[in-house]
Amino acid sequence: MVEQVLSREQVADWVYHNKPDNPHVHFMTTLRPLTADGFGPKRVVVISEDGQPLRMKSDKIAYRLGAGDKREFLDQQNGWLDLQNQHLALNGLQIRVDGRSYAERGIDVVPTTYIGVAAKAIQRRAEREGRDPKLERLRVFDENRAETLRRIQRRPEIVLDM
Repeated sequence: MVEQVLSREQVADWVYHNKPDNPHVHFMTTLRPLTADGFGPKRVVVISEDGQPLRMKSDKIAYRLGAGDKREFLDQQNGWLDLQNQHLALNGLQIRVDGRSYAERGIDVVPTTYIGVAAKAIQRRAEREGRDPKLERLRVFDENRAETLRRIQRRPEIVLDM
């Protein structure tokens, strides 16, 4: 945990959802580093080898995200996954956490899109009133779920692989 969060000067929070058949944790970190004066900037100046701000070809100063680039994010995520799996093993559990997507694991299902609380509320209200919510993301979400169901019905081993 120290090397994953504290050494990066981040603040972390987490919540555990004990959902039937899907217990999981949401682990969130700040994008801004914690400094003596509070939270620092989201973007920080890139410093060159001579100690001066790095400049791009356009002569503008180069910035990077304070929380790091994609590679650093993935390193942090993989370190967290390794730590979780280490503790699962130490407690005698055979399950492991896998951060790869279904596609990366070779599981042939259609990815779903995030719907969000507001869209679900619009959908529920429209259904109560007997109207079609007409939100594109809800339509796409339903189509993707239906396609995944068709794929599982054709090849039930997809679910068994998961």
